[in-house]
Amino acid sequence: MNAPAAFIHSVSQSMKPDELFRNVPANVHELRLAIAGLPKDMKVIAHSGTDISEKTVDELRERTTWPAGLVVTTPRELHPKSIVKINKGSLENLKFTEQGDVSSDL
Repeated sequence: MNAPAAFIHSVSQSMKPDELFRNVPANVHELRLAIAGLPKDMKVIAHSGTDISEKTVDELRERTTWPAGLVVTTPRELHPKSIVKINKGSLENLKFTEQGDVSSDL
């Protein structure tokens, strides 16, 4: 699969919450599962205070540790301008929908 250079969080700020996946990886192995299948050159945007400096999915995959309590948001479908977004958060900020999906109040 040859996808464009950016992936997760949203194609634009107009993406609907049900078009996104939100994960709170407890460790680097769960992080790798959350970003599995994403293009290596997809852009990563980490909000301030997360201590994440990586700018691409490939750089995230090279991490050997992962801080607790960070929310990794990825899109359900790949689009040319999709990105991965990383925010501070916790399980308390996540809520389950009637369909069993997870959403966030972040």
